[in-house]
Parts: sequence; structure tokens; C-alpha cells
Amino acid sequence: MIVCDRYTEVANNVQMQETILTIQYVLLDSSPLKFAILAHCQEWQNKFTGLLYEIATSSLNDVNSYIDTMKDKYVNGAVEDSRLRPSGQLSLSSFRGR
Repeated sequence: MIVCDRYTEVANNVQMQETILTIQYVLLDSSPLKFAILAHCQEWQNKFTGLLYEIATSSLNDVNSYIDTMKDKYVNGAVEDSRLRPSGQLSLSSFRGR
């Protein structure tokens, strides 16, 4: 996943940065910002992978529903197809040409 890899790269770059810096006479502690960015990257990756999971699940459920519908139509005699065996199984030879 290219998008998640990018957020992993950002998180790794943030982790490599110095947390405490001295700029002239000022001591700068960026750990709260660093942890906030890391938390954001992790949260975004979790949400994105969750969304991909939902999309894939929905698509697979649609395919499953279509297969069940076509199976029911075939069993009830509504579908006539010379590629189907009388037992209701798909003929492997019909798919070899594809």
C-alpha cells in the first residue's frame, strides 16, 4: 500500500528527529509535537486500512450474493447454459479458453 507506506515513512522521519534542541539560549522540547504526529500517523493508517477492509468485505459479499442468486436461478431452472453440467457444477473446460 503506497499511501500507508508514506505515513510509515513520515512516522520514521519524525522519530529520527531530535526531541530536545538548544537554540542559542532557548531549550526546545518537541516531544509533545513528535508524539502527536506519530499518533496521527498511526490513527490515519488504522482508519485507512479499516476502510479498505470494509470496501473489500462489501465487494466480496456482493460477489457471494451474485453467486447465490445465480445458483438459485440455475437450481430452479431459470438459467439454461450449455457450459453447465447437469449436476450443477461448472465445467472446467468452459473456463480454459478465458
